[in-house]
Amino acid sequence: METDEAGVVVYSGNSLGEEGSIRGVPSRKYLGICLETQGLPDAIHHPTFPSVILDKEEKYRSVTKYRFGVE
Repeated sequence: METDEAGVVVYSGNSLGEEGSIRGVPSRKYLGICLETQGLPDAIHHPTFPSVILDKEEKYRSVTKYRFGVE
């Protein structure tokens, strides 16, 4: 994974319940993982962190690339 963001949050699905389904697979704990690129958590309260404030009319752009393969 490559990103121009300052941070990555990992969500493991530990809180998934057994109701519903995801792409036809019954939902359950640990079914998947999510890597969410973003600014640093709580950056608004840390002046030394990169700013996460977006001004009115300012455009936001971010790039994240995922590469998968097998050997």
